[in-house]
Amino acid sequence: MIQGYAIHGMPDEALRTFSQMLKLNLKPDHVILVALLSACNHAGLIDEGWKHFNSIKPVHGIQPTMEHYACMVDLLSRRGRLREAFDFIKEMPYDANANVWGSLLGSCKIHNEVEIGRAAADHLFGIEGWNIGNYVLMSNIYAANGKWDGVEHVRREMKTKVQRKPAGCSWIVVGRKNNVFVATDLCHPQRHLIYNLLINLDKHLKDPLVKMDSESWRNNGPANSETVDDTGLVDDNDKDHLDAFYSILVKRELKKNWFRGFFEELESLEEINIRAREWHCPACYNVLGVIERYKVANP
Repeated sequence: MIQGYAIHGMPDEALRTFSQMLKLNLKPDHVILVALLSACNHAGLIDEGWKHFNSIKPVHGIQPTMEHYACMVDLLSRRGRLREAFDFIKEMPYDANANVWGSLLGSCKIHNEVEIGRAAADHLFGIEGWNIGNYVLMSNIYAANGKWDGVEHVRREMKTKVQRKPAGCSWIVVGRKNNVFVATDLCHPQRHLIYNLLINLDKHLKDPLVKMDSESWRNNGPANSETVDDTGLVDDNDKDHLDAFYSILVKRELKKNWFRGFFEELESLEEINIRAREWHCPACYNVLGVIERYKVANP
């Protein structure tokens, strides 16, 4: 029951059930204590989490396992207490595994923490150097903080250790036919029409996007001529940033007006289902928001 409450985001019920269990003189095992710490984690209850963690051995007579430590690291990291989480890892009686370091690295991405993120990434590169996701996370932390030398360093390190990640793509089905789109794609039979459309869009995108999120756009957008390559890492080169928009602009927001005459088949459809291999970044949604506003103002 405690585990079920924790999984379904009901920490109060989990803690209450645990208290009732103790009143009935039922002794918890290490699995129940992991579930209890998970409940504290989901609710962000740091003080409550520390209280139960510190009671594992003296009160319940159980030696804390890696899972208990991992729960505390995740709890601290998610709440932005990254230095405390890092020091806690260094004091662990075990060598932290990939789950522990991965939790810290993921939170460093959320909170834009470079120094601790790099330390976590170094451990992950040693533990599971094949995992491209760790390189992408660290590269994105560097990029979000404008540290392009760090981005390039991670890129070189990744190329020596892992195989290339498959290119991300989006696809739509029109007339029972798949239309697949990837960045810098030159294979689509209507690529000339698509790029002509993008050139027109480009004239109306820059200023609104800069005003919408100037710092993010400055770090990741045309001010640095940055694009994201098929490894998922930011690439510092001279490619036109239009390529970054190519795989996201053939969406239902565009079909009724701007693709009239380009894709006549789309006009018979009420909706278009978009499939994507990767998550879209926040900048993609900013772009689509600007496009939607421009479309309404210029039917």
